[in-house]
Amino acid sequence: MRDDGLVGRWSSASLELGAMEAGTIGFRPDGTGWYELANVHSSSVDRFGWSTPGPGRLRLRVLRSLELDWSGAPAPAPRTRPDPAGPHGPLGPRPQLSSDERLDSAWESSYRVGTGLDVAGAAVTVLVFDRPFGFDARFALVSRDVTPGDDPTERLAPRG
Repeated sequence: MRDDGLVGRWSSASLELGAMEAGTIGFRPDGTGWYELANVHSSSVDRFGWSTPGPGRLRLRVLRSLELDWSGAPAPAPRTRPDPAGPHGPLGPRPQLSSDERLDSAWESSYRVGTGLDVAGAAVTVLVFDRPFGFDARFALVSRDVTPGDDPTERLAPRG
């Protein structure tokens, strides 16, 4: 069972003033997703399967952990990063996959989706876990549309 209200791309960036890194979590309608913790030099991505075993409960099964090295590559916001399809792009070198580890670990938490304020005081839809996943426990909705290309490691390490 899955709560379709979680489907989308969520980020901690707009909730943390001056943060040097930010987390993004994506939930796809097919029950797969990812969490990225990114800073200027690197990012780590955990890919997972997800379900909601009961109202307000989220279960993630982490299947793969990947590390990207952005040194020498521009590191703008995750949505505007250069396409990692090749070694060089219009903005310079692209990230390199520095680690790819298969996992099988479980994480479970209660969650709620509601209204909150971002750092500028604007109303946003927030997703709050009762304990952090990775580094973050609060995310603001960025978009309900989520595609495989939103996972920053998709082209470097296809699913499968």
